[in-house]
Amino acid sequence: MTVTLEIPESVAAVLQGEGRELSRQALESWAVEAFRSGQIGSPQVMEMLGFQSRIETEAFLGKHKVWPRYGVKELEEDLATLKKLSAS
Repeated sequence: MTVTLEIPESVAAVLQGEGRELSRQALESWAVEAFRSGQIGSPQVMEMLGFQSRIETEAFLGKHKVWPRYGVKELEEDLATLKKLSAS
């Protein structure tokens, strides 16, 4: 899907001063906010931004100070996996 945004030239000039293409900046910002709000997960961020690995995706999210959700359920799953591995 293609989305077109119109912003004032004066604002565009300031934003382009960061050295990155404005469309990429907008796409990255959108991905970060969608992830932060829980609308999409890291696999969708990876697809949206064309990353090739989970590590690249997590590095990008970390750079923007957003982290994958890690709750009690994930902790319990990890503990169960560790118990299985240590019993082997």
